[in-house]
Amino acid sequence: MPKILLGAEVKYYEGISRLQCLDILKIEISKVLLLEMPMVKWSEYVLRELFELASRGDLIIVLAHIERYLSFQGPDIVQNLVEHGIYIQSNADFFIDFYSRRKAVRMLSNNQIHFIGSDCHDLVRRPPKISSAIQYICRKKGERF
Repeated sequence: MPKILLGAEVKYYEGISRLQCLDILKIEISKVLLLEMPMVKWSEYVLRELFELASRGDLIIVLAHIERYLSFQGPDIVQNLVEHGIYIQSNADFFIDFYSRRKAVRMLSNNQIHFIGSDCHDLVRRPPKISSAIQYICRKKGERF
């Protein structure tokens, strides 16, 4: 039986690293802080703050649904984040959509995606599509991958 932990995406804002009660925003009994980033080009300040959060030692930073931000950022942003110890999550749709799936698999192959989420909000308008994403990844990279 899987263990279910309470948690949520936390909306990033400038200055979040100075928040006194940051611990209560982590996913239950973990060090994981799942951040939802702004849908704009991130400033040097934002990047420095992310790197500072990742270097604290008491947090594991995971950026939620990276595919939503890619068009706003420079070409090396994801590699820079990963090199600073930040983990990346993408939604299953990134691997299913005809226009993005090759990029998604390339990023996964390059260790630039660490988690795949469903972004499921309901079973009709936003159903979970994890199995379809896994099937596509297996077709492209093999079962072992």
